[in-house]
Amino acid sequence: MIKEGRSIAVALTVTLSAIASNAQVVARGDGTFEDVVNGLIWTNGNISARTTKTYSEASGWAAALNLAGISSWELPTKDQFALLYATQGSNQSGGMIRPPLTIGGNYYWTRDVGVLAGPNSSVHAHYAFAPNAYPASASFKVFADTTAMSFWAVAAVPEPTTFTFMLVGVVGLILFKRYRKAGS
Repeated sequence: MIKEGRSIAVALTVTLSAIASNAQVVARGDGTFEDVVNGLIWTNGNISARTTKTYSEASGWAAALNLAGISSWELPTKDQFALLYATQGSNQSGGMIRPPLTIGGNYYWTRDVGVLAGPNSSVHAHYAFAPNAYPASASFKVFADTTAMSFWAVAAVPEPTTFTFMLVGVVGLILFKRYRKAGS
């Protein structure tokens, strides 16, 4: 219950901070940052991007991660990377602007399956994302799963539980009754 209350307080603080500063991506202060527009929480690059792993190592790392009270981490999809960078715009040379995190590599694993061309077409492969690609349309490339590269993890913003909604309703009802009683 305390953990849930703390999560709600953090989520509320992040949301209010984003609204107040008109930011779309906000550092949460717990090793993550939140893409408020798209409802995603990302690991900070200091946690994962300073090292490289093969696809299966990176995917396993994300699946085992328990950070900021969240245990449902996974490698991002191409669409999630595109959404993150779409909220950040692009710089003057047309390349993508980085979100508020440390980037340590050139490419980052996605969980989207890819196919290598030519004689390697039977090799297991996934797309990787390049935040500094120019033009932005060149930001995804297919790599063999045995290639070591940087990675991030992403999770959906946890939704409040039924208990949370019930608690808010009960508190609201109590406050409403006290207000009516005081007004009588």
